[in-house]
Amino acid sequence: MRAYSMYTIKFNGEPDDIKKVLPIIDEKLGYNITEVTDVIKIEDESLVWVEKITEELAQVMAETAPNLTFTIDGCVDTSESAGEYMDFSISYRDGKITAASSCWYIYFYGDDYEDYEEFCEEFLDDEDNPRFTEEEFE
Repeated sequence: MRAYSMYTIKFNGEPDDIKKVLPIIDEKLGYNITEVTDVIKIEDESLVWVEKITEELAQVMAETAPNLTFTIDGCVDTSESAGEYMDFSISYRDGKITAASSCWYIYFYGDDYEDYEEFCEEFLDDEDNPRFTEEEFE
C-alpha cells in the first residue's frame, strides 16, 4: 500500500531551540534546512503514520529542545491504494506531547455522478444498501 503524509511543523520558541531540532528533521526526513524558520512543510513517504511521526520525530524533538513548543498538523494520504485520508495533529506544549487523528475518510465528488442512483451504485454498505442518504449526496 503506497501512502504518504503531508504535514506542517510550526515552532514557537527561541531560535536556538529551533536550531537544535533542525538536524533531527534532516536525519529523519532528509530535509536539509539550515536557516531558522517558524514553519516547515513536509511531504514524506517514510514517516507516514501518526504513531511513527509522534514516536520518531515529535518525541525526539521534544527531548532535544524541551523548552520549544511545536505542532505538527497534516494528513495521511492512501488515495493511490486504499483511497482514504486521515487528518492528524500532534503538539508539544508544557512538556507534554498530545496526538489526535480523525477517522479514515474518503473524498467523493458529487459532480462525477449523473444522479443519486448512479452514486449509490458505487457507495454501498456490506448489505448492499446506500451508505449515504440523498440529502447527504446533495
